[in-house]
Amino acid sequence: MDNLVKIMDGKPLEKLIEVVSNAIGTLYEPKQIVRKAKAEAKAESIIAIEQAKTQAIIDGDLEKVKYLERINNRIVNKEEKRQKNIEEVVSNAGKILESEENVSKEPLNSDWTTRFFDIVQDVSDNDMQLLWSQILAGEIKQPKSYSLRTLELLRNMTKDDAELFQKVAQLTFVCGDAFLYTPNNDLSKFGINYVDIAKLVEIGLLRPGDFVQRHLSSQELTDTKTAFIYGDIVVIVSIKAKSQEIIFPIRSFTTSGQELYQLIDISPNIDYIKDFANAIKNKNTKVTYSKIISIDEEGSIRYKTPEIEI
Repeated sequence: MDNLVKIMDGKPLEKLIEVVSNAIGTLYEPKQIVRKAKAEAKAESIIAIEQAKTQAIIDGDLEKVKYLERINNRIVNKEEKRQKNIEEVVSNAGKILESEENVSKEPLNSDWTTRFFDIVQDVSDNDMQLLWSQILAGEIKQPKSYSLRTLELLRNMTKDDAELFQKVAQLTFVCGDAFLYTPNNDLSKFGINYVDIAKLVEIGLLRPGDFVQRHLSSQELTDTKTAFIYGDIVVIVSIKAKSQEIIFPIRSFTTSGQELYQLIDISPNIDYIKDFANAIKNKNTKVTYSKIISIDEEGSIRYKTPEIEI
């Protein structure tokens, strides 16, 4: 972990330094982490174990002495692994924040940071550590991005669960909130079956209930446009004034699902876009799509022109 201090040189990372220092107090001494972990672990056990060992030596019970030493070694080893897990997550978060110019000045909630580090100390899988690093970096950039409920949900997710969510989230449209377009309640043509959906409902990332619908209509005196963000593509639905309402089936994310899908790098599936377009097109509706150039803080989208009509 010798590179830990090196990645903390830039001003955008000062907040990360402060957050981690307040939570675990070890960020400034990466070379001493193992020694510190051993010292802290020994401090936790010394009162009970060392006293018991002393009594065992007095009693001449060498077997008990060895037994107590094994307990002490187990505690030390456990704390070393936990400290290493924390340092990996923090190091990855630092690398993510390197490219950030600014972060919110709002401090992180102390209960949130306590819960976060209590959880990540026991996360040893590299891929899951990276996911937790993204959570930490995201919360530092904008506090309240990830709720305590979401932390607990993620705590109980397996690597397979996370990979399934990443797979399903590839079909995420965003228009106000995030959702899946589910033609005939069936996504099998896109490699997702009902068992996958049911699993994410069980985990708490998708809301239960089949045949949920979303409505689009234009009651204005002029034509309207509705933008659906899909990865780095915007799908634009243009509806003539006073047109008949358009209804299409969806699957909604839970609050935790809404928070976590933003971590997914979505690679748009053009067939999925076309399927969506064909489902809602009629004589009063036109569907186009284009590559997004930028989205400002107010949600205004700049995209390449001309748009591609479907």
